Amino acid sequence: MFTDIEGSTALLHELGDAFPDAISQHHRLLRDVFARRSARELRTEGDAFLLLFPTAGQAVLAAIEAQELLASTAWPMDAQVRVRMGIHAGEIIEVDGEQVGVDLHRGARIAAAAHGGQVVLSAATADGLGTIPGVSFVDLGLHWLKDLPEPEHLVQAVAVGLEQEFPPLRSLAIPTNLPDVGMPLVGRERELEEVRALITSNETRVLTLTGPGGIGKTRLALALAATVVDEFPYGVFHVALEGVTDPDGVPAALAGALGLEVRDSLAVDRLVDHVRGRRTLIVADNVEHVGGAADFLARLAAGATGARVLATSRTPLHVASETEYDVGPMAVPDVLETDPEVLLACDAVALFVARAQRVRRGLDVGEQTLHAIAEICRRVDGLPLAIELAAARVKALTPPELLATLDLHLLRFSGPVDAPERQRTLMGAIDWSHALLSAEEQACFRRLSVFRGTFSPAAVEAVVGPTMPDADTLDIVTQLVDQSLVRVVPHSEQTRFTLLNTIAAYATEHCRNDPMAGQSLQSHARYFVEGIAALDLDGSDQSGWAWMDREHDNLLIALERLLDDVELGEDDAVLVLAERLGRYWYRHGRLIPGVERISRVLAQPRTSQSPLRASVLFRLGVLRTELHDPQALVDLGEALRLAESAGEDGLAARLHNSLGVAQMNQGDLEAAGRSLQTSVRLRAKHDDERGLATTLTNLAVLRTAEGRSPEAHELLMQALTLDERHGNEWGVAIDRLNLTTVHAEADELEEAERLLGRALQSFVAFDDQDSIATCLIEAAHIAWRRGDAARAATLTGASSALFRRVGSQPAAYERARHERLAAEVASTLGPRFADIQLLGASMTLEQAVAHAAAGWADRGP
Repeated sequence: MFTDIEGSTALLHELGDAFPDAISQHHRLLRDVFARRSARELRTEGDAFLLLFPTAGQAVLAAIEAQELLASTAWPMDAQVRVRMGIHAGEIIEVDGEQVGVDLHRGARIAAAAHGGQVVLSAATADGLGTIPGVSFVDLGLHWLKDLPEPEHLVQAVAVGLEQEFPPLRSLAIPTNLPDVGMPLVGRERELEEVRALITSNETRVLTLTGPGGIGKTRLALALAATVVDEFPYGVFHVALEGVTDPDGVPAALAGALGLEVRDSLAVDRLVDHVRGRRTLIVADNVEHVGGAADFLARLAAGATGARVLATSRTPLHVASETEYDVGPMAVPDVLETDPEVLLACDAVALFVARAQRVRRGLDVGEQTLHAIAEICRRVDGLPLAIELAAARVKALTPPELLATLDLHLLRFSGPVDAPERQRTLMGAIDWSHALLSAEEQACFRRLSVFRGTFSPAAVEAVVGPTMPDADTLDIVTQLVDQSLVRVVPHSEQTRFTLLNTIAAYATEHCRNDPMAGQSLQSHARYFVEGIAALDLDGSDQSGWAWMDREHDNLLIALERLLDDVELGEDDAVLVLAERLGRYWYRHGRLIPGVERISRVLAQPRTSQSPLRASVLFRLGVLRTELHDPQALVDLGEALRLAESAGEDGLAARLHNSLGVAQMNQGDLEAAGRSLQTSVRLRAKHDDERGLATTLTNLAVLRTAEGRSPEAHELLMQALTLDERHGNEWGVAIDRLNLTTVHAEADELEEAERLLGRALQSFVAFDDQDSIATCLIEAAHIAWRRGDAARAATLTGASSALFRRVGSQPAAYERARHERLAAEVASTLGPRFADIQLLGASMTLEQAVAHAAAGWADRGP
């Protein structure tokens, strides 16, 4: 047993002349206790004792008794005399009357790690004690002690009446060579929690963090390693492999990290022996380019029980003991999110702000700045390296200015000069991965850049396959997924691939010089024109609309390319795309972008004057009708002239219907009635029940505007029956929305709520924001009739804001009704009205929908 007084020098200064008396009292007390336990005093130096006991149990009992007496003794000047005690059982060797030996040294180091009042002993000693009445032991874990080659497992002896809580032992830090990354990890809390659970699991031997360059694999690995140091008492060691190209260099690099000299052919075996049975973590950084590294790391983890390997790689290691963790981009804010607190809490935005404030202190993170930062983060797909490189530019440009030039310069933005070369620019980060590809993989990667958003395996085979006739295209894409250059879209019902925007930009640059670039672009346009032309959008089968949902980004880029390059498509291909996309944009309330794109199509001199052109004009007129643009009357009138001259009665019936709606929106109810009645006759003549349902719905809306509610109700019920018969779910939702108005005006509020609840649910599923805005204002009418003025005010604010975002507004005959509602609610609420409306306007789409539904939730619509 070793004992000494903790802080004896400070005690000397505190007691002054009384110090010798205190030391004498300390010696007498301890010697009395030790004598009763048959101890032999081997050495005394100042206030320190070295004692030898006949058994470890006697030593523990002596220590407990001594601590009890020390705590209960009255010391001069009410001082505290706190003694630390360390116990170890082992061999002592006497040489020329002096006691020496490794175990003696170990006992001294155990005592030195303890605190005053604490009794610490080696676990090996405690394990041989058996039960000691009144004494128990607390496991303190493994600790590195000065000058000892291995960590020591220590325990603390405790007894009733003695102090039991102490600071951490004064042991050495667990050996580690983790580099200082300079900047803390921002965000990634979920990922850090998940990988920590994996690396500390007994089931994990090799954990590989995979992902493309710049995704933050190294930063996450180092943050993880720093948080689990205490879990690996034999050390946490980082091995940087980016400069290693020879497989034989991997063992040498690891040996260097461990402080070993291993250069010969037995390197692997010696390293395995060194870490065998030792809970050690090896962080192998940037493994992907070193052939043979995966096999070595797998052998190391398999042969050395207790050791764990944490690897970062752009590709999986493909070894049996591997657990792969795909590191995805950082979370980016939803495009509709405007709340500053929500934006700042988003990982990607938080990282940008943290890095930007390092280069531009006092950066004003106001609402406009935050919105620009959020858009930058979305543009770069939440890629951490891209965010950091962009944030560094804030030294010279404000975030809104940076956003305006982002797409032109992002790939070449440069980072710190002390960063690895592959991480100084995004171009360099992707170059590193690109250089590891075979010639076939590079060609396939370039040609995948023709896609936008997500794309299917069938599309890959149809578009890229013909340019690589001697290769298995999907097999190559699988290799690119392994290389983290192509991502599989998670949680998709069907397999979908995607390229991050930054990677797609890189591939596009390389594709410009590809001799097969023209064929790839032509195949892309042909595939999507043929695909959209084959869709059945009029039947009950909704799969066509679902296909357009999935392929919308590719359909848009195909349209843009056909407009820019007449060589890409056949005659009228651009009209086919525009007509079908016009239907999609109308259904989803994407009105302004739809008008802009279809106007560009019709301005092309090469587009024909055929019925197909009339159909595209029809789609343009419908979109403008929803925007209450008087130009809709011109578009629909020209389309009707083309359709009638070509004998297209079916198209003429649709045009008369839409012309009636446009006239109604402009307040010409008499003309609207004539147009709608003509449409009814033509559709009945051609037995077009689905189309007839649409016209009956619009005629019912007209009758409602004319104050003829019973007739409107009858027409809507006819339309609802036809729409349900033909599986027109969107038409059914429109019918229910219009029936809501009829029942609300008749004070049949429960039925109005039931219908509105089902309609709103459908429009949310369709992402039809224009119709959602109409549902919100109808919900406000119902809330007002139920006496809930505050809810009515909130919903009018939410509805108006959504109409503004979509670029639409209620029709002229509807506006008067809504304005009366607002005036009545404002009169009731007084000055509070404006504030409550503003609250509604600030809601997200999801919040507004939930607020509307909460009004009837208890009544079970």
